[in-house]
Amino acid sequence: MNSVKNRLFLLSMFVVGFGFVSQINARAHMIHTEDKFYKALDSRRFVIAFFYSENKELKRDRFYRADLKALHRTFDRVSTLWAYHEGGLHFIKGKQDRELSRIVQQFGITSFPACALFEDGKLIEKDNKPAILYGFFSQDTLRSFIDDHIGDELAERREKKEEARERARELRRYYWGASWPYYGYPYGYYRPYRRVGVDLYL
Repeated sequence: MNSVKNRLFLLSMFVVGFGFVSQINARAHMIHTEDKFYKALDSRRFVIAFFYSENKELKRDRFYRADLKALHRTFDRVSTLWAYHEGGLHFIKGKQDRELSRIVQQFGITSFPACALFEDGKLIEKDNKPAILYGFFSQDTLRSFIDDHIGDELAERREKKEEARERARELRRYYWGASWPYYGYPYGYYRPYRRVGVDLYL
């Protein structure tokens, strides 16, 4: 009997720990007030905001609750992708309530759930249409939505960061004079070199 209880306890701890780690890995931040929302827009060049509604009537609908929970997981998983994090895209989430109702009205969001893309604090427009994705979406749909609007800009920012890292690595090799076999994910392994500044093997 004790062994069964121990197994159940270990299983429950594993489930709780897995959920906790998933929350840590997610880079999407919850926004509750207007001040935090505008601070998020001002602090980053590119921001994607996920707005959802959850009133008493919707909470009674178990199908809606399940779909909304899956949508949160989808948004969180996309926020952990290296390409968006390295490109400088900031993910935030907010529930449509009294605090955020004026923000929703200001940017013309008419239904929920919805995702909106911002650049330099302003809602992005493409072909005179605001960058707003309505309804329940999949990971592929959300990624296509992001890439269609700001994919080139994010790729350019990633290239600039990689160039800066490469210059820093060259300086390290030149001044430190030691073999650096590993520079961390996702840049891979590098072969050592013989003489500083003369025979560099990348």
